[in-house]
Amino acid sequence: MTNGRSSNDNVLNIRIKVDRKFEEKFMKIKEELGLNSNAEVVRYLVNRYYKELQQKGSLDM
Repeated sequence: MTNGRSSNDNVLNIRIKVDRKFEEKFMKIKEELGLNSNAEVVRYLVNRYYKELQQKGSLDM
């Protein structure tokens, strides 16, 4: 595995350690969104931020 990628090029593995304060924030977001898995929260947040960047014209598309 290199740069977080597994041997399958369609999968990006992410593993992080966080402090208690960050965990509390994350869990509040997860609960508010009504999502079941941590991966769903990360996907949601990345997609939401990506859309914001697109709307601002910050991404070359």
